This record gives sequence, C-alpha cells and structure tokens, in this order.
Amino acid sequence: MASNQTIEFIGKTFNIALMKITNLKLHNFRNIEQASLTLKGQAIVVLYGENGAGKTSVLEALSLLTPGRGLHRLKMDSHTQHGFKEWVIHAQLENDQPQQIGMHFKGSKRHIKLNGEKNKTQGDLSTLGNILWFTPKMDRLFMDSASARREFLDRLVFGQQPQHAGNLNRLKHHLKNRLKLLKDHAPTDWIDIEEEQAAQYAVKVAQARTDYLTNLHQHLTAVHLELEGSFEKRDDKSPQALQQKWADTRQRDLKAGATLHGPQRSNLTGQLTELDIPLAQCSTGQHKKAILEILIANARLTAATTHNPPIILLDEVAGHLDQKTKNYFLTEVTNLGCQVWLTGTEKETFANLTDVQFFHVQQGQVQAG
Repeated sequence: MASNQTIEFIGKTFNIALMKITNLKLHNFRNIEQASLTLKGQAIVVLYGENGAGKTSVLEALSLLTPGRGLHRLKMDSHTQHGFKEWVIHAQLENDQPQQIGMHFKGSKRHIKLNGEKNKTQGDLSTLGNILWFTPKMDRLFMDSASARREFLDRLVFGQQPQHAGNLNRLKHHLKNRLKLLKDHAPTDWIDIEEEQAAQYAVKVAQARTDYLTNLHQHLTAVHLELEGSFEKRDDKSPQALQQKWADTRQRDLKAGATLHGPQRSNLTGQLTELDIPLAQCSTGQHKKAILEILIANARLTAATTHNPPIILLDEVAGHLDQKTKNYFLTEVTNLGCQVWLTGTEKETFANLTDVQFFHVQQGQVQAG
C-alpha cells in the first residue's frame, strides 16, 4: 500500500503521497558486488562506514532513478564494477501507488524497465517523482560551470513538469543532428528541418524553467535566482525567431563546434537577497545554506503542487553542514514528507536523529545497522 501523510503548509492542509524507496538491490554496481536494502518506513536512512566502503555508490544508484547522469554526472559504463561487464539496479518505491524500476547496463546501453514494461526512457523516469541531492562538490555550484547549474535547475524542474525531461532530450538530439549536418555540408532543407524541430523544444524548455523559478520564488526568503543568457535577452522568444537566428549563425556554430545561442546555453545565477551578494562571491558557509534553502523551497513547492515530495540524498552531510543547519534542514524536509538518505563515517554523528534506519557499509557490503 502507498504511504500517505497529512501536512499543514502555507495555511492549507494537504494529503500527500510519500515517495519512498522501500527496497533497493544492486549487482556489480561500482564497488558493490551484491546488496539488498529493505526499508521499514523511517523518514531518514543513514549509511555509515569508512571512506571508500560503498556508501556513495548506494546514493549514486538512487540518483540514476531520475533523468540525467546521476550524482557525479558520470558515464554509465563507469559504474560497472571492475572485472565485470554489466551492472543491475532494481528498486521498489511507493508514492501514489507501488512502483518497480529495473535497470540493466551491458555493453554500451542502459536498459530501463518500469512496472514490467521494457524499453523505457529517461523521460519515463521523471513520471515517478523527483530525487535531489547535495554533495560536497556542490559547495561550489555557483562557482562551477554553467552546465552544472543548468543540470541542477533541470532536476528541480523535472519534479514539477515531468515532460521537461523529454523536451530537453529532444532539444539536445536535434541540435546534435544540426551540427552533424553542418559538418557534413548537408542540403539546406535538411538543416532547416532540424532547426525547426529544435526551436519548438527549445521554447518549451525555456518556458518550463521560467515558470518553475516564478513558482519557486514564492518559497524562497534569502535567495533570488534568475536565468541569464543571449536567449533570455531576446524580445522575441518565439520558435520562428529562434529558428531564424540559428539559420543566420550556421557558419559561426560550425566553426565553434557548438550551437552558441539558445536555452541550452543559459546560465542560472543567484543572489543572497538580504546582503545583495552574488552567490558566486559569497562565503562557503553562505553558499551551503543558500543551496539548502533552494532544496527546502523546492520540497515545499513540490509538496504543495504535486503532493509528492522529493527524495533527498545528502552525501557526507557531517562534512559540509554544521549541527544547527543540519538539524534545521532535516526537520524541514522530513516534516514535508521527504525521505532523506544520509552518509557519514561514524554512526554516532547521527545519534540525535529520530525516525531513522541505519545501514553499515563495509568493503562493498551493506548490512542493517
């Protein structure tokens, strides 16, 4: 049976379906040869053990249950355990109804099965719900590349608009085809077709991001986010105008080896509103708290709109959060119904937490703590 909970939020009462992993099985995934985790319904799941034991591998597997390349944006073949040629993930989860997800990577392709149906895509994964994460590397998210921030934003959008994943993939597909045709000096008519298709999806992607940020700002108090780029500066953002722009810049893009204009190049920027400091210039502590506020705001927005709060993965939480901030964050997201997965080297680090289930990870083996 699906797990449900009633919460009070922004003056209203919501009956939400709690998206929770209830079982996870891994086979030849990174440094874990075999593992089976059965969850008993606690809001917080803690994986503890020495560095290199396999804790992050478990979170990496969970992150692949949502569109994208997962926790560390790695290629699928890099998850295969040394000495083997394939890996398998099987997960059971509950939201509005029980769901089963199977993943099998072999050769060069990942095969996805949902509820017994084969040949599913990343876009289909976005219909299950949202999975978000915070890793030590994200301490520098707004000092990192624009592509990392776009991927972060798109993961947030997936939870609100499941079709966004498919639109984004189709945009990338048509732009890739466009560049190939340009390099092959293909007939102009062929290039026109790819640009026309890409422009349709580009406008949908840009609008989904804009709509999401507009809704998110209702739940942000200390952070302001916005998209910047040549596409955002345009007065006419219609597919026809974008298609004409791409037609006019074919030689430039051919020389650059990339399509330089469009929402696929947009940059997510942010500011601390009270101090009026760009996130790219704030302190490490301020940056961490800003990312957490974004995650909390997203959880609130998701709970209020989809009634299906995200699953949140926090890798080495003790290493990048002070105790006060950690307790505040965990209280906020668990009150909203989020299942939270934490990793750390010492079990005692999480001794003050309630409603928690422990797993000890040691040399690639996972055992209930």
